Amino acid sequence: MKAYIAWHRPGGTSLEVLREGEGETAFLMTPWAGSSTAKRLVLRGRIEERPLVSEDTVLADLAAIGGTEMAVHLAAVERAKEAIAEGFFSKVVLSRTMEVRTGELDLEAIVQAHAALHPNSFSWAVRHPDVGVWFGSTPEVLLQGRDSNYRTVSLAGTQQAGGDWAEKDRQEQQIVTDGLLESLEKCGAQRVEISEVRTVQVGDLEHLRTEVQFEAGCSPEEVVATLHPTPAVGGYPREAALDFIGREEAHDRGFYTGWLGLKEDGGAEVSLFVNLRCASWADGVTTAFAGGGITCGSDPTNEWGETELKARSVLKAVQQLTRC
Repeated sequence: MKAYIAWHRPGGTSLEVLREGEGETAFLMTPWAGSSTAKRLVLRGRIEERPLVSEDTVLADLAAIGGTEMAVHLAAVERAKEAIAEGFFSKVVLSRTMEVRTGELDLEAIVQAHAALHPNSFSWAVRHPDVGVWFGSTPEVLLQGRDSNYRTVSLAGTQQAGGDWAEKDRQEQQIVTDGLLESLEKCGAQRVEISEVRTVQVGDLEHLRTEVQFEAGCSPEEVVATLHPTPAVGGYPREAALDFIGREEAHDRGFYTGWLGLKEDGGAEVSLFVNLRCASWADGVTTAFAGGGITCGSDPTNEWGETELKARSVLKAVQQLTRC
């Protein structure tokens, strides 16, 4: 398997390909904390820039051929709500998979398509003998900055663009924000500044986002270890939520809800993102991963619908490259 690693930065004007070897850029991809199959990938090299292109294509119909059954996910959401009512946690993130049949994928074209669909997200693709084939596009910053001055974001709540936010979504977003601030306090962050809650659009979807600026009192690695898994991908409190996820989810998340991104300038500058909206490919089948935060106000059917929207979002780039 020939290695290929490429990405498009939020707001960037080019696609970047990593040429392994000597260089001050490192691409990192770390799996979900509970994964038993995926292992961390760290590759160093130099960046080769390529122009962004955009093609108008007819979307092909990619019918699901496998993945998590709706009844299974609905039952898990019900059990999560029971656990919340009993006081085990206030939020837990349950994920599912959707499998579609595809041919071999053109990874560079997928990054290009995602960059056009989500210009303010970190879009990426990896093919490597150590991890297989993965791709995605994530709007969620985990840690970004340099010289101890960083930002992170609290991102939660999902709806179709143009809707009105439900109280459940606002409560979920506040839980994520409180959890992040608690983690920053644990790692000694100073001069913490919190923005107002804003609505951000990612493709056809909208999310609630709060930006947090701070000065770190420890290394970037220690900050990441304290922040992740964030309440946006695990739950709150963390350990109780992760324990529940380990019992309820039948699939291995792999790199989904792990983190990935770049270290540059000898590690002085970091741009790391929570790995949302991603998929893997093997033997002609693409598996998309999607999840949602479950709180006391969750409706199981609505939660399933949210995961449908998210899974279809990451597959849209594949649809654009699939001929009808």
